[in-house]
Amino acid sequence: MTKVYLFLQVLYQHRIFEAASHIKCQSSHNFHPDLFTMEVLGREGENTLVSVSLPDATNQILGILEAGQDQNGLMIYWVHGLNIFMFLYPGDQNYRVEMRRLRRELRKPDGNVSEIVAGEPLQVGSHILYPIDVRMPGRPCYPYFLLRQDGQFDHSNYTPYLFRTTEMRDELLQWLNQIDGTNN
Repeated sequence: MTKVYLFLQVLYQHRIFEAASHIKCQSSHNFHPDLFTMEVLGREGENTLVSVSLPDATNQILGILEAGQDQNGLMIYWVHGLNIFMFLYPGDQNYRVEMRRLRRELRKPDGNVSEIVAGEPLQVGSHILYPIDVRMPGRPCYPYFLLRQDGQFDHSNYTPYLFRTTEMRDELLQWLNQIDGTNN
């Protein structure tokens, strides 16, 4: 394997991306612009090898949207430990647990979440989704960078929580960012 340190320049949809990261590619002649295999250095110095594919991420989201087409409250999010997109409905107990966890982590001085903001609309297939961008320092989300398809590697600093409507997204974002902690 060939190691590339500091900058990876990739031709992707006629754009060049520069990625400041420690990255390990299979080799430059086998590299495909829709698939990243990266060696990510963790906080404790451990290395993790991550493969990310734009078609796989897109197909996961499209499959979820198709399966839950009657659910306007559907929320799709990236699960770092499993490296897949999953979904929850607002009526699910797990939805409430996940949202409370995010809110607690945002409020902790040393929490895993440092910022929660409304992201720009994201087109996946023929669908427009409305993200809440969640910054989790030390936990890049490379599928989000690929899904954005605009060459801004900074998108990988955020983990997306995707919604079908701006109303659902904005209502949850307001609750997550409430200062007083009411409406648990």
